[in-house]
Amino acid sequence: ATESLNDKCYISIVHHRSVEQTKPPNIKKTASTRKSRPFQSSHLWESNPRPIHYKPGKGFHSFSASYLRWLCASFFFLLVLPATMAMPVMTATMAVMALPAMPVFFNNWACLPMLMAETLVMLKTVIPFEQLARLWTVEMSARSLSVRTIDERLRVVDQFTQQTGVNAQVANFEDITLWLATLPSAITRHTYYVHLRAFYHWLVISDHRQDNPMSRVAAPKRPKYQPRPITDEQLRAVLTSPLRPATRTRIMLAAFAGLRVHEIAKIRGQDIDHATGMITVVGKGNKTAVLPVHPIILREAEHYPLRGWWFPSSTCPHTHVERRAVGSSISDAFARAGITMTSHQLRHYFATALLEAGADARVVQTLMRHENLQTTAL
Repeated sequence: ATESLNDKCYISIVHHRSVEQTKPPNIKKTASTRKSRPFQSSHLWESNPRPIHYKPGKGFHSFSASYLRWLCASFFFLLVLPATMAMPVMTATMAVMALPAMPVFFNNWACLPMLMAETLVMLKTVIPFEQLARLWTVEMSARSLSVRTIDERLRVVDQFTQQTGVNAQVANFEDITLWLATLPSAITRHTYYVHLRAFYHWLVISDHRQDNPMSRVAAPKRPKYQPRPITDEQLRAVLTSPLRPATRTRIMLAAFAGLRVHEIAKIRGQDIDHATGMITVVGKGNKTAVLPVHPIILREAEHYPLRGWWFPSSTCPHTHVERRAVGSSISDAFARAGITMTSHQLRHYFATALLEAGADARVVQTLMRHENLQTTAL
């Protein structure tokens, strides 16, 4: 039994020595080595069914893992932990520094609602002006406002945005006041103020803005209107000068019927009733009025069609000419005669001529289509 045991131990020692001798050398792996190494150790698996475990060497992978663990620990103890411990100290320091400003804040507590309102305005989603313009146009159309009023309001708001560089939806009262101060005349400032007031009122009621900056903007003083009629000699000098037939008719409609330029542009043949001597006028706010017409206008109507536009557009014949074109043609005709004026002065001439002929102020108000008698008295 002893000999058998010794024989087994000897065989085991010899076996392990043979394994160590046949262990593949620790050489650099190359393509040839990777191919030949499995054939060198294949016979070991046949004689020793247990897998042979090699101790891992101290290579690159072991070194990088240790280095990363050391780096993470250093980062935590040198940066994260001190910063966490210093946060209460920093908070207390900031509170102490803010103490001197607290009395000032509480003394000006009345400004808090205004600041909160301005903050809410900035937090609201700013909508592009094109989308706002579409929504506002629908609202004004639902109120039966005229196309001219809608276009003028949109133009004023767009002009404010272009000239100030500020989005009209988030503008404050300082932006509006500074812009109004740059406008050329008192009447322009008053008119633009009215349009901006309507715009910001709509923003508030439609929940596109929380506050109304126009409530803090003082209304510009509206100047008193002074009648500026042209004289009979000036009108006669222009009518006797060489004029285009369309321009002459426009001047007569303004001077002898008191029509505005946009009303002249929309005159049609069917608006003149030759039997009764009446003319149908579509004025401000699409208000229709039937008025007696001067005999000069009836004679002039004989040169125009009985139906359709008297002054069709040169680019779009199916619609009428623009009101600006009517005003420009009239003022240019007077300018060629050496007279500086506007087309609206012919309307003043019409009212003044009626009053000088002894017409009652109420009659003149009806013919001028003024809602307020004070406007006619001016």
